[in-house]
Amino acid sequence: AKVLLDFLILRGLSFIVPLKKNRLILYRHRSYHAKDFIRLCRQNGKKSFEVFLKGLSHPLRLIVFKRLFKKGGSRFEILITNDFLSSIKTLKNAYLLRWSIESLFRAGKQSFCLQDFHNRSLQAIKNHIAFSFCAVVLVTFLKSIFTSLKSRSLAWIRTYVFFKKISRTLTLSGRRLCWFLNCPDPIYFKRFGVVSLCA
Repeated sequence: AKVLLDFLILRGLSFIVPLKKNRLILYRHRSYHAKDFIRLCRQNGKKSFEVFLKGLSHPLRLIVFKRLFKKGGSRFEILITNDFLSSIKTLKNAYLLRWSIESLFRAGKQSFCLQDFHNRSLQAIKNHIAFSFCAVVLVTFLKSIFTSLKSRSLAWIRTYVFFKKISRTLTLSGRRLCWFLNCPDPIYFKRFGVVSLCA
């Protein structure tokens, strides 16, 4: 992680990343755990600190803010950035916007085989990643156009609603070839009462 941060800083690129609460931070020549800044924030109302990470010579900015969830409850978030000019609100909003990216990767890993590589060549891995994300985008699109699927997870939709496996055979030079295709299954559309918004 330090190598990556050094790479970004030396090229003048801005970043904002969350910190684990047990991460050691240097602040005013003393070591603190990241979670200690929540206490400091409560004591003096300060929400932004100039800190150093061990192994990095460049100063960074640590930000603490309280995140409220739609379903109730809250949680303190601790972020680190090299942007000293933007307001805390701007940086907080930038961080919250990237949460959808985290959700995309989680869905890809859990339900669309993003990390199950069976080939070690670089091109095969690139192809695998591209097809995994194509599958996520396709199922997300299908979820967006059918009202009865709004509350369903991507994994549930992928597994139960839209696709069935069918086999195809082909005879070439006396050899019988067989392959399987994942195709839309109209039976499921009727079975689950799926109604298109586009209809």
